[in-house]
Amino acid sequence: MYCERKRIALLPVCWALAVLVGSLVQAEITISEIDLANDQVEIVNAGTTTEDISSWWRCNRVNGLPFYSTLSSATIDVGFSTSGTSYASFAPGDILLFDSTGLLTDANGEFALYNTNSFGSATAMEDYILWGANGIRDFVAQNAGIWIDNDEIDVSGLVAGDTIQLGLGLPGDQASDYFIGPSTLGVAQSFAPTWNVDSSGDWNDPNNWSSGTVPNSADAVLVLGGVISSRRTVFTDSSVTALSITFDDANGYVIAGQGDVHLAANVGEANVNVITGQHDFQAPAILDSNTTLDLASGSSLEFVNRLNLNGNTLTKTGDGTLVVSNTLNTGGGTILNNSGVLAGSGTVGGSVENTTGTVAPGNSPGVLTIEGNYTQGSAATLAIEIAGTAAGTGHDQLDVNGASGPHDWTTADFDLDGDVTDFNSLANNFVPGGYGGSTGQIPEPTTIVLGMLGLVVVGMFVRGKRRSG
Repeated sequence: MYCERKRIALLPVCWALAVLVGSLVQAEITISEIDLANDQVEIVNAGTTTEDISSWWRCNRVNGLPFYSTLSSATIDVGFSTSGTSYASFAPGDILLFDSTGLLTDANGEFALYNTNSFGSATAMEDYILWGANGIRDFVAQNAGIWIDNDEIDVSGLVAGDTIQLGLGLPGDQASDYFIGPSTLGVAQSFAPTWNVDSSGDWNDPNNWSSGTVPNSADAVLVLGGVISSRRTVFTDSSVTALSITFDDANGYVIAGQGDVHLAANVGEANVNVITGQHDFQAPAILDSNTTLDLASGSSLEFVNRLNLNGNTLTKTGDGTLVVSNTLNTGGGTILNNSGVLAGSGTVGGSVENTTGTVAPGNSPGVLTIEGNYTQGSAATLAIEIAGTAAGTGHDQLDVNGASGPHDWTTADFDLDGDVTDFNSLANNFVPGGYGGSTGQIPEPTTIVLGMLGLVVVGMFVRGKRRSG
């Protein structure tokens, strides 16, 4: 049966546009150290395959102007490079140190690697680093997801014998991943353990990780990457701990088992990065620290069973989708939705602050329950799908048990799916409360399009649950 789909948007004034920072990733060929005093650059193959980079280009900033040359024109320092390595055969874990005499500046500069000479292209840029001041190509690096615009490394404390160095186990996608210290040129770098079998397997088996060791500590940085050919399950029947988990395969990973997965940081925040693919957390996940969840556009992460916020804040960034199924958390805390979509038909046991993202209750349609409080900013969106008059099956519903407000409802979307004409019955399913006294019935679609009663309509679609007591 053909069902016409109509989008009904509330636009009392105008749309506000937001510029969102893309997801940050680790380049396979990574700039690991720069010696400004001696004009030398060290790179390392942090990937899992041998690469031919003989046709690549390098870009340096000299006195504020960019200078480009082929990478193969740079002389390799064989004394500080892995024995036998070359531009044409750069193996995983290999170090390559090359000369850049006259091309690096001490006070400020930037350095980038490109796979072609299209220097303004984010797809051509492979890795990037910026120090001292704002760059020329840092916005390209941001578009490529490998750096943050205007994020420069502080080199004011650099002294003789010091270099700019990538921190051990860090991806090198922002200034804070680098530090100034005595030269370690030619010393092997430590990279995140990566799942290295094309099969499902036990998290606690060291043979399943590229490092040969099991990542299980508040310092553990691990990658579930592109080795698999179909959807795989990483299971654990005992509790494990990680500082950072990266999902990077279109086939998708499932983390499952009877053991808990703790996200913890000795200093700062833990983080989960989803670069590509649709992934599931079926094992219980527990936040022992504040945690950032970054989801790239088109990707998703679903917590199928339980995420215990444990009184901490889960900050969601990136344009991807966080899906809530069943009970999301049992320990209080807050989900801070800074971008992308928070969706699903489960329960958030804490509060939700929808600052600049989208909250889309249901799974076409359904009810998303928030046990704590809900607030929404002026750049955020509440998306509601309407296909009938029954909550959860006919239309989406956001069910807030705690306080709700303040809100800016100028960016709410209604998707009208099908021929829904009984708006009086639809209105009776909602209990207004906590929205400045918003009351009344759902207006006809033509009225919504005109935007005359926008604030009233949206107020009706967030239900404040009342319990007797």
